[in-house]
Amino acid sequence: MTPCVEKRLGNASKGVRTGAIFKSSKQLVLLFKSRLLDKLHSFGGPPTPAMSAQMATRIFVMCKTETMPGSDVEKIPLMANAACQKVWNRDFNGDPPDEDRLTSFGGWMNPKCFLLIDNGPVDMSYTLVKLRWNGQKLLDDPTPLHWYIQKEFDTNYQFNPKDRPKNGLTDEELEELLGPHKFAEVINSSNEMTARHVEKLRKQT
Repeated sequence: MTPCVEKRLGNASKGVRTGAIFKSSKQLVLLFKSRLLDKLHSFGGPPTPAMSAQMATRIFVMCKTETMPGSDVEKIPLMANAACQKVWNRDFNGDPPDEDRLTSFGGWMNPKCFLLIDNGPVDMSYTLVKLRWNGQKLLDDPTPLHWYIQKEFDTNYQFNPKDRPKNGLTDEELEELLGPHKFAEVINSSNEMTARHVEKLRKQT
């Protein structure tokens, strides 16, 4: 099947939120269980013609969370690897020389989950490859990009991460706003929440 390939240019503009970005392939690999790694290549579906390593490319993956394989912490890493295998015939790799950039949005409270895997120079127009998870495999999606998704690309998920809107205040701005005592309480609470989340991930991997 011929993949749906479109030219898009990430335009910088203001927005309200950003997605979760995973920069290290090691962070992703640690989330896998060995029983799922054996199935990875079968999830990719028919291969998409390989893109040049010199091209700026965005892989857009559309999923429904309840049909994605793996536990909660495995779903996104597994799907990212399957997408990279399908398009580039390799696993996701956030480290040099590949330096893939993974962003997810939608998700657990929303049955629809979207993945963006960006690769290549950030200062040029990129080639968009659309994929859809059908519950068993990743397939090329020839349908036009929905206007709402394009709006998200333009306002919240630009190809250049530096162009994306930033949430919240810096630590210095927050401390000035809350005062030293309240600021310390907020930071301690955040650290405790992060520690609990990390421990939960550790137990599931």
